[in-house]
Amino acid sequence: MISRRKFITGGAALAAYAALPAHSALRLNNLIGFGGRRNVALIDAINSLGLSTDLQLCLDAGDKNSYTSGNKWRDVSGNGNDFFLGSDGATAGEKPTFNGSPGGLSAKEYWSFDGGDFFRYDSANETWMNAIHKNSAQYSIFIIHTAAGEVVSSKGVAGTSGAGGSGKLGFALTAISTAGNNMFFNTSAGAAGSDMNSNASDFRLPEDGTLQTLGLSVDEPAGAGGLLWVKDGVSDSTDNATYSSPSASDASHTMEIAARGDGNSPADADYRLVAFAMWQGSVRTLQNFASLHAALGSRL
Repeated sequence: MISRRKFITGGAALAAYAALPAHSALRLNNLIGFGGRRNVALIDAINSLGLSTDLQLCLDAGDKNSYTSGNKWRDVSGNGNDFFLGSDGATAGEKPTFNGSPGGLSAKEYWSFDGGDFFRYDSANETWMNAIHKNSAQYSIFIIHTAAGEVVSSKGVAGTSGAGGSGKLGFALTAISTAGNNMFFNTSAGAAGSDMNSNASDFRLPEDGTLQTLGLSVDEPAGAGGLLWVKDGVSDSTDNATYSSPSASDASHTMEIAARGDGNSPADADYRLVAFAMWQGSVRTLQNFASLHAALGSRL
């Protein structure tokens, strides 16, 4: 048992914190260390909570190792999966705007958009990116984001399928609209199969800039109940994760964040993005997402 009077810091603090029961009086909204409350980078929370298995991507606007300046948002997972600001880091009118202070690790560090901005992977898709829409896929996504007003119509959060439709392959995570109260996820199976669709009907984005965490896990072999939506560390809903006759071919477009591939449906002008992480090869659980949300509480 951890004494109420014992101060612990760093990785030991996160590990001890994660081990406490959810109802424990010691499960504070923020970890405490010398000098008061301590904000943590997403990658430090992931590593210290033992959630790095199959981690493919971790981008964090508040982490100085992920962004200070320049034309790329740097992956801090150790895999080097960096994303251009825009389609190539150079094209005018496509680059998200960094807000806050590099390395600030607070709610003030985030990316804002003007309705035409997005991030595109800086190379051809990795094998894991192309595996999301294929048979027996297992993957998870964790996002810190918000909106400063109503998200209008369907706007991309991430994807590889572009506009979708006949013959398109990949995945798409979409903010339908804050008025419609939902987030939407689908995989495009191609002409021979049927798309997998899941609508989180109670997953409303805040409209006042209050940060929200989104957790999404898809365990395709599990079938019914294999898709999990988690909002702010609490289960929102589950769905059927079964793919019907999915294609074995690669995604139609290079992976994008704040768009769905091919620059399709870029993020709304009121959207704000703090961090984006993705696992492929296994799935994170409700408790995993809850522990991440709680460990990051001082930044939210």
